Amino acid sequence: MTDPYLFSVTNHVATFSVNDAPFNLMPVSYIDRLEEQLPEVLADNAIRAMVFTAEGLANFSAGMNL
Repeated sequence: MTDPYLFSVTNHVATFSVNDAPFNLMPVSYIDRLEEQLPEVLADNAIRAMVFTAEGLANFSAGMNL
């Protein structure tokens, strides 16, 4: 199974991606990992921006996968 949560930092930009094409449904585990990582990102003075994006071309996200 593909990890639905992708995170990277490049050139002072933190990128969070939903990786569950074609609909990019966000499971509860995605939100849990985001909640864990966000305080670290906010505390890192080297990070100047955050981008939320999704893999695939069809949809950003169809919503939560409950």
